[in-house]
Amino acid sequence: MKSLQINSLLVFVLVAFNFVSAQTVIPGNVSTSCGVELNKLILTPEYSNCASFLKLLPLQNASDPKPVLDGYCNAPKCSDSTTNTSATEVKSLCQRELNTSNPQGPDPQIMALKDILIFNAPIVQSLCFKNSSGGYCYTDSDSSQIFGYLSGLDSSSPPRDITCSSCNKAIVNTFVNFYKAHPESTADLPQNTQGSINNFETMVTQRCGQDFLDGKIPNGNSSQKGSGISMHSPSGFTMFTNTIFVALLVLLISHFI
Repeated sequence: MKSLQINSLLVFVLVAFNFVSAQTVIPGNVSTSCGVELNKLILTPEYSNCASFLKLLPLQNASDPKPVLDGYCNAPKCSDSTTNTSATEVKSLCQRELNTSNPQGPDPQIMALKDILIFNAPIVQSLCFKNSSGGYCYTDSDSSQIFGYLSGLDSSSPPRDITCSSCNKAIVNTFVNFYKAHPESTADLPQNTQGSINNFETMVTQRCGQDFLDGKIPNGNSSQKGSGISMHSPSGFTMFTNTIFVALLVLLISHFI
């Protein structure tokens, strides 16, 4: 399974952690205004209570990841108002980092952070969809690639094929429905993703039929109060990545408390 989604968050945490440890105003090459916004984002109270990445903190000491991920998926969704406000502030205060005309290109971690906020609703739904065996759809490599592409977190390799599973139908329709309800959001996707969404939809319908993109989420893919998880290695969230990711978060938060 591709792990860019987690890696993007991991690097963001590393940047913020270095900022706190060094007691500097600007973490790395991030502008002052963007550094202030990152600090504000980490300290936003709602993100400690809603289904945000902070809910994955207990994975550090968990012998069984199931209760932790169930807790994440059963937590209330972060409000659209909060995530939209944060996304607007990131776009305003991190303009230098998001500028696509920069010689070195936009900062990939700030871009990922912006996308995570803008596409919060379909991201949370898709991460918590479950398959017929009770495992999380996202742990499947095929579903993970589709998720990364449609969320804008991994636009480097658009899916060339798709398994016509209920998991993939749930994820694809969740994002396509969101795009239709929020057409302005597609402007925030990477340019190569914007230009190939229609091609992706054509490929999906050719492979799986017109009904696959009917806007419906299959029964049994509920993201609420699911039981069980398929946790494999190297697919899924590897425990090694989880340990590093969560340990850094614990250190980061302990500096703010």
